[in-house]
Amino acid sequence: MSKNTEQRFTIPDPAELQRDLPKGTKAEDLSASSSVGRILKRHQERLMRLDGVVMVGEGEDQIGRPAIVIGVRQRHHLKRIPAQVDGVAVVASVIGEVDALGR
Repeated sequence: MSKNTEQRFTIPDPAELQRDLPKGTKAEDLSASSSVGRILKRHQERLMRLDGVVMVGEGEDQIGRPAIVIGVRQRHHLKRIPAQVDGVAVVASVIGEVDALGR
């Protein structure tokens, strides 16, 4: 004996989702990616000053969510990297020294 437990998914109307936005705010301004950019911009200098950090940027975590990515010189530098910044996940990797071209 089995019950029919069919679930239905309805795609929400974008206009309905945006009705509560503050006047003058565009939906793309609220995207996860742009909020990561704003957070990164606020914290980039501080993150770059952490021992061993050679790069910071925007990227994705292991399952595709927007994240801050940080590259460090050596494995022991990973200890000082925060797990998140302002609620955004941080993905840190050992990438070694960075040698900019043209220097």
